[in-house]
Amino acid sequence: GMVGAGIALSFGLGARLQVSNLLGAREVREHYSPGQRVRIGQWEGTILDITPRTVVLDGPDGQIRIPARLFSEQVSVLLNREEDDA
Repeated sequence: GMVGAGIALSFGLGARLQVSNLLGAREVREHYSPGQRVRIGQWEGTILDITPRTVVLDGPDGQIRIPARLFSEQVSVLLNREEDDA
């Protein structure tokens, strides 16, 4: 019984993170698109891809994969907006 409860708890917590990432990716797609430069937390770069669970940035040191849920949990900044409008 204890093993079953442990497995169920682990599955539930893992599923919660996956669902959070799926919802976060949906929100990212509403506000951002590939090619735009963004900053979230300590990371900054150009969006290369928005997958179902991650946002891939091209950063100064290489590709950065950020869990999409962080875009719902933290402040993100669209950089160089005036260049996008030109």
